This record gives sequence, structure tokens and C-alpha cells, in this order.
Amino acid sequence: MSIVLENDYIRVSLNEATGGALSLLNKRRNTELVATPSTSPLFRLIAPKDDLLCHLLDPGVAIASTTDGKAVFTFDWPHLFATMQVELSGPAILASLRIENRSSLTIEEVQFPSVTGLGPIPGGMLTLPNFGRRRLDPFGPDLSGDRRHAEQYLAKLTARYPERMVTAWCDYASAEHGIALEARHTDFRMIDFMVAKTVNKKASPFTRTLDITAAHPYRIAPGEWWESPPMRLLLHEGDWHTVADEHREWAETWLPRRVPTRTFADSVGWHYFFLKHQDGSHRFTYADIPRMAKAALDAGCPYLLLFGWHAPGHDNHYCYRYVPSDAWGGIEALRAGIEQARAMGARVIPFFNGTLANVNAPEHRAFGHRWEARTREDAPYHAGDWAGFTVDVPTTSRGRMHHELCPTPEHQQFFLETLRRIVADYAFGNIQLDQIAIKMMPCYNVDHRHDQPARAFTDGIASILRETRAFLDAAYPDGMILSECTNEFTGQWCDGAWTWEFVEDTEPILYACPWLLTSTCVDAMEFAETNRAFVHKIMLDMRIGGGDELIAEYPAYSEHVRKLSALKRRTRKYYADACFRDLEGLADLNAQGEGRTVAKVFSNRIEKTSGIAVAETAGSPVQVDLRWNLSGVEGAKLESSTGISKNLEISDGRVTLHLDAYEVALLCIDNA
Repeated sequence: MSIVLENDYIRVSLNEATGGALSLLNKRRNTELVATPSTSPLFRLIAPKDDLLCHLLDPGVAIASTTDGKAVFTFDWPHLFATMQVELSGPAILASLRIENRSSLTIEEVQFPSVTGLGPIPGGMLTLPNFGRRRLDPFGPDLSGDRRHAEQYLAKLTARYPERMVTAWCDYASAEHGIALEARHTDFRMIDFMVAKTVNKKASPFTRTLDITAAHPYRIAPGEWWESPPMRLLLHEGDWHTVADEHREWAETWLPRRVPTRTFADSVGWHYFFLKHQDGSHRFTYADIPRMAKAALDAGCPYLLLFGWHAPGHDNHYCYRYVPSDAWGGIEALRAGIEQARAMGARVIPFFNGTLANVNAPEHRAFGHRWEARTREDAPYHAGDWAGFTVDVPTTSRGRMHHELCPTPEHQQFFLETLRRIVADYAFGNIQLDQIAIKMMPCYNVDHRHDQPARAFTDGIASILRETRAFLDAAYPDGMILSECTNEFTGQWCDGAWTWEFVEDTEPILYACPWLLTSTCVDAMEFAETNRAFVHKIMLDMRIGGGDELIAEYPAYSEHVRKLSALKRRTRKYYADACFRDLEGLADLNAQGEGRTVAKVFSNRIEKTSGIAVAETAGSPVQVDLRWNLSGVEGAKLESSTGISKNLEISDGRVTLHLDAYEVALLCIDNA
């Protein structure tokens, strides 16, 4: 038996006893998405029992009804009371769940909705706006191919929001159609988006299906109740851009955003420097800060990012000894170098990680151990080794243990006192908060007395960032916060983000949250990589020689970056202040030779302008022919990294560009 919901867009059939999806029909394409109808519930409850950590609490059979176009499933049993509602809104399925735990077990995780048995979509790709795996074919060689392992995680992919996952949706689609899962909540609660592949080798030919699930790591003790965030399944036309657009437009109605400082928004990025390495070796000291600043400024970049500035050296003695090196002149020499750099027009950003601790540090043994975050099994969360190689000889016997720290009130006080000392006493006026956007986990440390383990990090990090932002705005109005990684949660307070090597499949993140300023590492003479980053409006994390060299040691590259910096400032309302729109409106793009150019589109709704950034990446002149769909546009202004600025006449949206080696051009368009 089934319950059917139908409108002009979709037809949905649900198992009357469980609510599981029997059919998801996209009527506009006459396409069925479910290959294996589900008899399992649309939700699953994890309630550990004895030694079985993943014990499933059976919800039993539902009483189903339809009211005002809604399907209502009621589970009323001695161990559980749950109400699940499903309704249609255009091409979307809206689902909500409310649970009361009547059992003697503690529910530790709710999986809802769990849509199982989805069949392959020809040309389909899984897309997540995630600093991890972002684009893959779940039915191809990824997710273990057709091999079934005892290690079932090999056939699964999980991404947590708000952490490395910048916004709350995932999508499985071809260029023509697909299905997306969204969470539409405004309290930034943790959600794990999970996909899992199943291969049936008893069928001939093999059959393959995909499950898409949202998992909520929320503790529901006996007698307590829980309500899901609003969940949305979208059966859409087009590819992943469809759900990205709809989710972003919804987020814009409520999501607070940090407007970066003008200086930072106009910057091409920063010059990254390593002072003291983990083994104590170094090329630079505080006395070198002025010439480091000059090198950056000569390249048109006013920002310096300093790793290893503190006495122990980088990645040593987390997180207790962020103090200047006496061997380099102490606080007086550090302040003098920073103040001289600031007088030159440069801004210095210091590394600071207050999120983890070396368990062997005396400070940790004395008091920091009280802040450790703990798992459901009362084990510490392992925060990585971070025992880096020595400069001369890589060694393998230097392992060390770090534990994650929960932002308890006591830890927050220590974190903020350290931060204020770095920013104010040492005169930096800016801060880099390492790992701040990649730490989101429930904390079950009983000594912390959390009302809800799943809110410990969300609320604690929000408090830290709120206080940091208020302190900087009051003391240093032009001061900026640079996070490691980014998402729409931390993006409320941070100006930009240090996002490692970020060059492949960047579009899902840039398109989903175009206000978040990301970065990618580049080294000297990497003209093609630099141009690709610039065209995507990804900032340059210039690690010249791994941070041990000045960009001034490479005059040709320094000059290239300087030209890009000048181009960015000249095209502010068409590029720097505009939103990334991928290839939107570009109907045709042809260049002489495959892979020799890269192009992206930007839109500024406030100024009613558009920009098209085009770069040559192969190191030789090229002709580029492009056409875009913008009605009423008869001309554009060409701004080039060569310094050329000229007006262009447009015929039928077509324009031809002649780019020199590694030239970047911006077509600046005032929309009708």
C-alpha cells in the first residue's frame, strides 16, 4: 500500500507503513529516480545498546493519513512517538520529523530523510559544496567501483555542515536533471550529508543504487524530544547550479554576512612567509619584516601572512606559547618590525591556532586537559600529529599526540586572552585563526556539562568569533580575520580564508557562496596557476619557496602579480565586488587550442554590472572568440593586465580578444 502526492511537477509514492520512497517521478521529464522501491523508513535512529554502538531503534509501523495535501505518518509505540510530515511545493518535497524518546536507550543520531534505492542517471555526477570531495561519479570507479568491501565506508562519502561543507545541500544530477537534498535551518546545527552506493551482483547485469541521507548527531535522552530542521528534496531540471541558486537565494533572506575590509577585498591575496620552522631553522627574523613588506608591496599586495613567528616555531607547543622569540629581540623587535611595515602601507597577519593541544605540554597537563573534547565512547578526539619533517632530513620517529579542545567558557577565556595579546600587545592588528572552520563535533565530556553535546562547538565557536570581531572592530577598524577553511557559519565574522590548494572543481563552492573569499597556494613563476586563480576570484596565497623566499627574488613573477593587483582595483564593481556566476550567459567560448584559456562570469546586482574574466594559461598569444546572452548590450570596456583600457563594440553578443602570453582581460559590462 502507498500514499501518493502529486502536482504538475512531480509524483511521489511513499510506503504507507514506513514512509520510505517507492517512487520519485519527475513528470516534466517523465523520469523515475527510484530504481529499488524502499520498504525501510524514511528515518533511522541510532541508539547504542550494550556493546552495539550502531544499534537501530526500530520505529515500528506507522499510521498514515493525508490532510490538506500533506502525508502524515504517526509512529505511536511504547518506546517511541514520532510524527513525520511530507508535502509537495512545486518540484520540491518538504519533509519534517518530530521524535519523543520513550525508550530507556539514548538516541545519539537521527538519519532523516534517508532516500534509498536511487538509480543511475546517465551522465550523472555527485556534487557537494565541500572542501574535500566535490565532484564525482558515484557509479564509476569512485566509492570503490563495483567491489564490495568489509570496510563499508569505502562505498560511502560523508561531508559535515557547517565545517568543510560550506552550505547545506548535495546534488546528484546530469546536465539535464537530478535530485538534490537540502537542509533549510537557520541555527547552524551540525548535519552530515552522506551518500552510499549498493551493488547487487546477483542481478544480471549488476544493478547499482545510491542512498542519500542527512544524519543529525543529536542526543535525545529518554523522555526528551527532538525536531528536525526543515528538509527539502528537489527534483530539478538542469544540473547542480539549480539547487545552488535556490539555496543561495533562500540563504540571502536571513544569513548575516561579513563585508570584508575594503583593503582586503581589493587585495590579490597575501605574501606567505615562514619564520621559524618546526626544527628551529629559519631564513627570516623580525628584523626582516620591513623588507618582507617591501617585497609584497612592490607586487601590489599589502598583506603578509606569518607562520612560525612565535618562539617555539611553527606547529610546536600547541596552543600555549604564542610569545615572541627573545633570540630575535623579543616583543620590542617584533613590534618595531610590524610598525615599520604598517608605516609602509603593509598589514601583517599572524598565525594562531587555539583549537588543539599537544598532550605533552606542561600547560596541558596542568590545566588544558580540562578542555578536551570527548567522543561518545569517552575518548579524546585526535587532532592530528603535525610533527613536520625537518628541513634537511625527513624523519619518521617524531610523532606526537594532539587532542581537540572544546570551546568551553574556560577555554574561550584562554583563547581570547591569547588572541588579544597577539593582536594588541604585539601590534599585529590582524589575526589568522587556524583550523577554526574545520572543527565541528559533538562533545560528550561529562565534566563540561553541555546541555546538548551537538551544540558545544557551534555555540562556543560563535562566541569566540563574535568576541574577536567586536574586539578588532573597536581596536583596529581595518583589522581582518583570516580563517582556515570557510563556510557560511564562520563567514559571518571572518574576512577571508586560507584554503590550501584550491584549484580543481572549485565552482560548487564559489557559486554556492560567492561572498566567501577563498585562496589557493602558488609558488614563484606559476603564471598559469596564478591566472586560473585570478579568473575564479580566488585569492593568492603566495608561498614563494614554501615561505622561505621573497617574491622580489623573481622579478617577472612579482611584476605579473602587480599587474593583476592593479587590474583588480580598476575593475572593482565588475569583479572584486561582483558575485561568481561560473559560465552563466556564456553561449560560446572558443580559443585556438584546447585548454589554453580559462573564463568566468561575474554579476553585481547592486551596481547592475557584469564582468567576464578571461586569461591565457599556456604562455603564448591566443585568439579568443566568445558570445554571451545579454540583451540590449552593445558595448563593453576591456581592461587588461597589460594596462590597456579600451571600449569595445559588441555585435550579437560576440567579441574577439587577442591575448598575449599570460595576459588576463576583463570585459566590463554595464547592464541595460
